[in-house]
Amino acid sequence: MAIELVPLNSIFEIKHGSKLDLNKMSQCAPGHDAVVFIGRSDERNGFTAFVERLDMIEPYEAGLITVALGGSALASFVQPLPFYTAQNIDVLRPRSAMSLDTKLYYCLCIAANRFRYSTFGREANRTLKTLEVPVLRCVPDWVHGAAKTSVAEFSSELMGLIEAEETVASTRVRRIKSHATQSNVATMEITEVDEEVLDAKVARTTLAGIDRNSGSLIVGDDLDKKLTELLS
Repeated sequence: MAIELVPLNSIFEIKHGSKLDLNKMSQCAPGHDAVVFIGRSDERNGFTAFVERLDMIEPYEAGLITVALGGSALASFVQPLPFYTAQNIDVLRPRSAMSLDTKLYYCLCIAANRFRYSTFGREANRTLKTLEVPVLRCVPDWVHGAAKTSVAEFSSELMGLIEAEETVASTRVRRIKSHATQSNVATMEITEVDEEVLDAKVARTTLAGIDRNSGSLIVGDDLDKKLTELLS
């Protein structure tokens, strides 16, 4: 089947972001009132810092797509938490109900056009809306369920690393205890390695809990509650 292409703004409502400057905002630690600040980087979902909520500017809600117009042009991400944006970032809101898998697919479609801008040093301010992407009915079947599959594969690999780390730490504890005297240095080293074992066990328990619930990816306050429940 031939893929039908349509302008991006026929699938998404596209608006300029918050247009804020990080150096004029108050950074803070992550917490209930903290808001994610998204910059023009193509790393870490564009995350730059946590900032304090502004009284006069409401953050964008989680689940929308951010697209950098300059810097790392067309770096595109689905934002899992409420956010503000830096200058030259557009925010995309689907015009119809859209799954996370489909949003991630369109992020890839948008980013695939980066060569049109990075090669010539242009910005995408005027042309993003008319960028051609596949129409919704042409989204490939493999896209649906892709996030769940990726989470399962990643968690399996990560579980192996955690279990290996736990084994190494446990072996170190036994070796130290079998050769150590009651010196303060030995006691401190045993305590540190015991903490590594505990960290590995907590990570393994948390990951297993998240993997059991990977049918619906958890974000925002719900993720905080789920992790608290798993670790209690």
